[in-house]
Amino acid sequence: EICACLVGSEMCIRDSFICNIKSGTTAAQLKKNCPPIISVTDKNGNNLSGKLRTGAVVATKETSYTVVVLGDVTGTGTVSSNDYKLLMKTLTGEKEIFGAYKKAADYNLDGSVDNKDLVLIAQGR
Repeated sequence: EICACLVGSEMCIRDSFICNIKSGTTAAQLKKNCPPIISVTDKNGNNLSGKLRTGAVVATKETSYTVVVLGDVTGTGTVSSNDYKLLMKTLTGEKEIFGAYKKAADYNLDGSVDNKDLVLIAQGR
């Protein structure tokens, strides 16, 4: 089972999400460490072989999970100034983010998306 693969790692399953994935982790690394995974696709259903990105889908024989890469609010697979800018717009009410992207914005994993997360993303931590 996929949950057993995540034991001892910082990753975890919450609802239908695989959370706490570090930026730079690749689809191949995840599949190697967790044999029940049969596919990793981008949000459009195309096979994903490079870096995991928020919004990607990991499938096993039984179910599928949406990937949450910490700090990857834009879904590019990299934490950058674009993530910072989107989070800033979200915190000021100019934009709204949902689902995996909102979970990715909670960089310090305290259960809320706030200025603390913005500072950490800006610092690249």
